[in-house]
Amino acid sequence: MAYFAYFHSIVMHGIIFWGNATKSYKVFKLRMSGAEPRASCTGLFRRLKILPVPCQCILSLMLFITDNPNKFQTVSEVQELCTGSKNQFFIPNTILKSVQKGMTYSGIKIYNSLPSNILSLKNDRK
Repeated sequence: MAYFAYFHSIVMHGIIFWGNATKSYKVFKLRMSGAEPRASCTGLFRRLKILPVPCQCILSLMLFITDNPNKFQTVSEVQELCTGSKNQFFIPNTILKSVQKGMTYSGIKIYNSLPSNILSLKNDRK
C-alpha cells in the first residue's frame, strides 16, 4: 500500500516521456535500508505483484499505442509494396539517438516486436 501511495503515482506521471531517457536508470535503482548495496528487489516485486519501473514504462507505452492507433501510420499506408508486415506500424528512418529513444520510435519498435498472440489481446485491457 505504501508503494502505491507514495511512489507509484509519482513514477507513473509522464513515464512514457522520460522512461527511456538516457539517465532514467538512476530512478530505477532502489536501495533499501539494511540491504546489500547491489541487492536485487526482483523477488520483493514478484511477491508483492508490482511491475518494476522499466516494465511499467513498456506497459504504458503499449497502452498508449493501442489506445491511439490513429496517431501512427501502418506500413501499408507508407509503402506501396509491402511484405507480411503491412499491419505493423511504420517506424520512421532516423539515425538520431534522441529520436530513437523517444516514446514514438521506441514504442512502435516494441509494439511491432510483440508476438501475434499478445497483439490479439490489444482490445482487452485486462
